[in-house]
Parts: sequence; C-alpha cells; structure tokens
Amino acid sequence: MKGESGVDIENWKNKLPEKEREPVEVILNRLEDSELTNKEQAEVISALHSIIPEYPYYHWRHLHQDLHTACNDFYNEKKDYLSAAIEAVKVFENKVQKQTGLHSIDGRELIEQAFGSKNSILLLTNNKTKAEQNLEDGLEQLACGTWTGFRNPVQHELRANLSPSIFNDKDALDLISLVSYLLRKVEQTKKRSKVVSSK
Repeated sequence: MKGESGVDIENWKNKLPEKEREPVEVILNRLEDSELTNKEQAEVISALHSIIPEYPYYHWRHLHQDLHTACNDFYNEKKDYLSAAIEAVKVFENKVQKQTGLHSIDGRELIEQAFGSKNSILLLTNNKTKAEQNLEDGLEQLACGTWTGFRNPVQHELRANLSPSIFNDKDALDLISLVSYLLRKVEQTKKRSKVVSSK
C-alpha cells in the first residue's frame, strides 16, 4: 500500500502539525482495516497527500512561485522563520528593481519611486479615477509598511531579540503571504508612460 502510493508516510506524518496529523492517522488506520485493494488504498493515500501535503500551512497559502524557491528551505527544513521572511522581502525588492529598472537604489527610496498615484514609475491601474489612485497609493503603503515594519527593524536588531518570541512561524507565514500578494501586484503593473518629477 505505502509503496504503491509513492508517499513516504512516516516522513509525511512527521511534517504535519499535530492538528492535521491526528485525523490523517485515523484515515490511514481505517484504510489498513478496509476491504480496499492495495491499489485502491494507494490511490486514497495519494489523494489525501495532495490535499494535506507536508507543511500544509505553508502550501495552503498558494504562495508566489518565486517565494517557494527562496523561502522553502529556510521555512520548512531549517525552521529558520526569520530568514525565510527576510528572503521573501529580498525577492520582492529584486522584483521591483527589475520591473522599474532602478538597480542602484533599494529600500524605502525604491518603493516610493516605484509605487503611488503621483509620478511613480509603475502603475497597477489607469490611475484616472479616485478609486484607481487609492489602489496605487494603497500598494505603495503596503510595500512601505512591509519594509518599515519588518525589513528595516531586522537590519537594526539582534536576531535573538526578534526570533522566536516576537517573530515565529505564523508571523513568517503571514509576512511571506503579504509579500506573495505584493509580488503578484508588481507583475501586473506597467511602466508609467511619463514620470514628471520625483515625489
């Protein structure tokens, strides 16, 4: 049964939070006692694994693919949640630099030049109506808030003072999810046809 499913069941269960592991174990135990053939049991295990994978909280967020590449090892394997979040913010910063062409600046200066309704380099909308301008300004504020509220303090604070008491796995996942949203929005932007002057 276990061989046919292609799932290393013990490894899988060890990487599930207790809340999810207990019902998975109940299902697996019932499967072993069922009259299903080994092939049918393997199909059920594969299906169950596909909806409850290892590290389910991480996968259920449907994070941007760039973040899976950059953060997975830190978050899931090393349990270094602070580094996972730092990597996520770096991915975002690099994406903004690439989209704007501003490779020589970073941080808040980069964000303020990239986003917003007034003379930004990137636009998510046509920036004509008040609602569209609010969306542009909101994107700028979310990006600035992510930088100011996370990346900036991390650069100036001892890791031991931040992790894990102030910044734990759930905090990291929330921040990585916010960065995932921001990355998708950046990918939807286009360059403004003319930037009049700096803000």
